[in-house]
Amino acid sequence: MTEIGETVTRMDQLLKETKEFQLICNVDVERAQHVISTGQRLIGTKGCISSCPKEVVQPKCDELSRVCGLIHDRISKRIDTLAKARELMERVEKANKWCTRGIDLLATQRIEKCSVSAEIAEQSLQEIQDYLASAAEFKLYSPKEIKNEIQENTTLETKALVSQVLQRIDDVQLMCDKRMITLKKLTLKPPRPVQTVTPEPAVPLQPPVGAPHLLFRPRRSYSKVAYAAAQRQQ
Repeated sequence: MTEIGETVTRMDQLLKETKEFQLICNVDVERAQHVISTGQRLIGTKGCISSCPKEVVQPKCDELSRVCGLIHDRISKRIDTLAKARELMERVEKANKWCTRGIDLLATQRIEKCSVSAEIAEQSLQEIQDYLASAAEFKLYSPKEIKNEIQENTTLETKALVSQVLQRIDDVQLMCDKRMITLKKLTLKPPRPVQTVTPEPAVPLQPPVGAPHLLFRPRRSYSKVAYAAAQRQQ
């Protein structure tokens, strides 16, 4: 019974199995306690001194008592270890979800929109600040406290997994810090002025008065009959 488990569900199952085993052991421990009590009574009975000498019975009672205490201590320690590991793993799973939520938040924010609107930049900044404050879900008040709490409850079995989560918390915290620096600069930056475009003057379709008409010149057109008549007159 040394497995710790790597998920809250598995740890719940191990806790259940350990408590069931504890109930089974309690039956044997109660029997052993009864035997110890009987042995102590025999030692105290004058008529049984010859048949049940103290130097024979007492060591047996002491050994039974030692084994009962050992069983109790081992099972209690096992339950305590699993309970602490479960609490740690629950925090680890919540921390993973917290990191995922932060990455999604940063991905949905559009810096190009924030650069043209101080209002949008302020809104995005507030979203990140609210997200960082949500560390209170872990009964803590900052990502740094999350890390400290997880490290304090780390065991050899959960060390590798916890190290990955701590690194992820660092990465998300760094990304949030960089984004907030950018957004704070954008909230202080004056909005870009709207550039007005002056329309060009329209080109007149008609030329000025007195200018020769260059666009339309009358063209003479002769029909074949008129042309023949003109030739005869010549």
